[in-house]
Amino acid sequence: SPSPNSEASGCCRAMHRSKSVMLVLIVLSWCSLVAQARICPGKLYVPGYGNVSFTNARQNTPSMAAREVELQNDRLVPRMWGRTYFGNACAEGRFDHRQYAAFKLLGRTLKYSVNLRSQGCGCNVALYLVSMRQNPAVGGCCDYYCDANSVCGVNCAEIDIQEANIYAWRSTLHVAYDGGGAGDGFGGGRSAFSADRYGPGAACIDTNAPFQVACSFPVDTEGNLTSMDVALSQNGCSVSVSAKYPDKPQMQHLKEALAQGMTPVASLWKGGMGWLDSPPCLAENASACPDTTEFFDFSVTDLAGQPINDDSDAAMEAAAAEEMLANSGSQCSGPHEDCRCAQCCQRPGTRCYEKDGYWGACKEKCVPGIDPEDEPQFRTNWTCRPLGPRTPGMPSTSLDASLQKKSSRKRGSSASTTSSSSSSSSSSSS
Repeated sequence: SPSPNSEASGCCRAMHRSKSVMLVLIVLSWCSLVAQARICPGKLYVPGYGNVSFTNARQNTPSMAAREVELQNDRLVPRMWGRTYFGNACAEGRFDHRQYAAFKLLGRTLKYSVNLRSQGCGCNVALYLVSMRQNPAVGGCCDYYCDANSVCGVNCAEIDIQEANIYAWRSTLHVAYDGGGAGDGFGGGRSAFSADRYGPGAACIDTNAPFQVACSFPVDTEGNLTSMDVALSQNGCSVSVSAKYPDKPQMQHLKEALAQGMTPVASLWKGGMGWLDSPPCLAENASACPDTTEFFDFSVTDLAGQPINDDSDAAMEAAAAEEMLANSGSQCSGPHEDCRCAQCCQRPGTRCYEKDGYWGACKEKCVPGIDPEDEPQFRTNWTCRPLGPRTPGMPSTSLDASLQKKSSRKRGSSASTTSSSSSSSSSSSS
């Protein structure tokens, strides 16, 4: 299929050929949309769960846009600063916490393969679980994302299966509001295994090549979570790491989160990774981090590695999520509403413009700096960065002005006709 850029180029050529002003406006809006990174990269079948519809983050943080995560030949490929969520349904430009997948992994194992693609010191290839499905707060990233460090302003339980590069690995449990968490691995002062067992050219896990990951959540005879056990394997050799909180309340909290179902998230980011990889890294070189990494061969099994079948449950959830998104209606912003999340406007002829990291509004036009029409207490600078396309149609103020001109012309014409009639009548009388 053609790339978004080729689609945008093609539709813009069509726009120039069009003679209809309304069609031009509609096509221009569509050109703008397809040129943006896609929110819905596609679907992937995960044995033991069912079909997964991935939903890409639009914002990496409230102040920084996220880059795209793609599906390439059944492989999940995040680009640097990209983040994607496992879901049951996806719709371009629409987000709802009920659309996200809830993987129920208590007493089960999540398996996958990863290719770190030479991500070195200062890089972080991450796959983790968060309680997004249960989070009703849209957050600063506009997509209901939450984690234990409130990256987008909303906090929730987080289980980091992997945060890794070719020199280091970390697996960490986080209850809500515990950004530090409880975990282990190799690098940054952790030594669950050693550099001769994990790293470029290592004897067991050679990180220059893909390897397999199996993350298990075993329970005791009463069904309580005992730990998170992560095994890395390659060509018959394996290393492992285990993580748990020393206190029961935290483990109970995570047991409940896992039982309710958590959303898997894949991301790629960089910078400030001394906690992860120093040592063995002596210096960070985040500027050299490659642009992509990849995950593939996802599956869910029981703890013994035997297949399970939750396909029917996933199919029902997918149908419900798709219907919910289809019936959610327009999410475009009206007058006096913050439009940064919707990035579209209800009123014809207006466009969402950013004021700062905390507000945006639908306006016909925007001039950077102070807007004298703002209330005095809110007169701070507008960046006027456009967010999303302009809504097709004539702005109401322009329409009012046009109607006034037409009305004036009609009044003038009527007055002229009346005057003319009066003159004719006078002439006839005389």
